[in-house]
Amino acid sequence: MRVAGFDGYFKELKNSRAEELKNTIKKAIARYNKYRSPEVIAKLLSNKRDFFDVSFTGPFCRTCGFHDYFDDLKVVLEDLGVLSEITKIREIPEGAIVRFKVSSYLYPVS
Repeated sequence: MRVAGFDGYFKELKNSRAEELKNTIKKAIARYNKYRSPEVIAKLLSNKRDFFDVSFTGPFCRTCGFHDYFDDLKVVLEDLGVLSEITKIREIPEGAIVRFKVSSYLYPVS
């Protein structure tokens, strides 16, 4: 038996959860940039259902610890309840574009 509006309610719930996740990612990037800019600047490029792409640009060191910059964002995300893994790194002349896959999101329940 289907209750009228039941599917709409869950769709709205999914959409609000997706929006909350996007806001949390933006908050993590802002926190990351607060402590690492101007050496490296992260910027959210795209946000899909279970992954997002971030560009890392700036005059940061590209020889030693290059991947540490990306791992640092993972730690900030984890502090905010987003567990992720890096699935792709594409080097560009200005830095890199990194794809993060969301494995779990423990957003606050209000």
